[in-house]
Amino acid sequence: MIRSFRSRLCAPLALAASLIGPLAPAAVACSFHGFFPEPTLVDRLLMSEDILLASTGPDGAPALRRLRGQGAVEDLPLRDSPALIAALAEDHDATLVVVRDDSYGPWISAGQIGDGFGPVLDTIIARLPAWEYDDGTERARYFAGLLDHPAPQVSELALDELDIVTYDRLQQAVAQTPPALLAKAAEGGAHPVSRPVMQAAARDLLPSDDLTSDDDDGPLVLSSSYGGMTEQSLSDMDWTDFAQDTPTALVTGPEPIRILLAGLSGDGVFSAALRNGVAATVGQQTPLLGAYATAWMELDGAAAATALADTYLSDPALDLYSLDMLVQAMSLHSTSGREATQTALRDGLGRAMLVNPAVAESAARQFGLRWDWSLQEQLGAAMRGGGLSNISDLLMVAQYINLARQDGADPATYDVIDTTPLENLRPQEGDDGF
Repeated sequence: MIRSFRSRLCAPLALAASLIGPLAPAAVACSFHGFFPEPTLVDRLLMSEDILLASTGPDGAPALRRLRGQGAVEDLPLRDSPALIAALAEDHDATLVVVRDDSYGPWISAGQIGDGFGPVLDTIIARLPAWEYDDGTERARYFAGLLDHPAPQVSELALDELDIVTYDRLQQAVAQTPPALLAKAAEGGAHPVSRPVMQAAARDLLPSDDLTSDDDDGPLVLSSSYGGMTEQSLSDMDWTDFAQDTPTALVTGPEPIRILLAGLSGDGVFSAALRNGVAATVGQQTPLLGAYATAWMELDGAAAATALADTYLSDPALDLYSLDMLVQAMSLHSTSGREATQTALRDGLGRAMLVNPAVAESAARQFGLRWDWSLQEQLGAAMRGGGLSNISDLLMVAQYINLARQDGADPATYDVIDTTPLENLRPQEGDDGF
């Protein structure tokens, strides 16, 4: 299996709050995964100037085949690398993908490929030049077609690739994928979406200092004429330096990408599972909540958005982490959801923020980050209602309305507090919770 680096924990997104106003709230949601997705194999190939395949030759020595880069492989000292020889000796049938990011860097094993992966790898290599300038849509669409590939390694890479795109691009990528295929992908893995989430074992409730699992030993570092790469020198690639304070998941369940695919499948069989997933994860400090809420609104539309607002967000006792997850899910559908869903979620947020003022702050921040000014009327009403007594919440909402006016949105019917809006602010491409 390709070694995965998907254990990098995310830092609290205080920066995200600062994009909207100078007063960032104390509780800021992390991504739906609980971490920023790590680079996939394709990401690592895109970052590499040299790409080789290494296998055991007839004479027992490493045999190298160049996939990308220049120069004869016979001239590379990599053939004499003890680390490479030892790795191939463990499995004479193994084929390793070996990369370096420039012609002077050390060689690193990007992973081991198995049966059925070769043709896919050839296609990936051929498409790398185009993907270097692609916004991610075409690349994601290609991998959406591989979700049912007979080689498990390929279908898992397809999930990883879909896991790193923004939600609107995920919707576009799977638009032509047969719904039955999306439903099948949702039911795969250790925890099918249709199964209830479970409480994690007590020993799993505490964060671990070990960022690697038993089957994820990190990159195999190979020696080169320029020396070996140490764990410290990997810091530029950010594999291991993000052990930050993050919410501790108290439940186990499906991978977030499988939950999202369940919603995108359009299969009503998942309706109860997604609704129950929200109920099971709300208040549990788990990133699964955001994925469940997003998928439920994708599947059940306006009915799900209304239920989320009236059942959960309208409860002043709702913890801020869960509140932020639900509002973030709504902000995604506000820009990419069906029209009826958009109307329902905005109306629901307007009702919720009148009885639970914390919703207004979160909505101003989450919607503002996406440069979405569709809540101007609702947030103006929340300010007029007098429920915003916290000065940081009040300024966050005022900042949202001021920025909306600067960006040409229809002016609200409320004279906001004179704050100092951020100038030249535009949304940035990046993680949106998946």
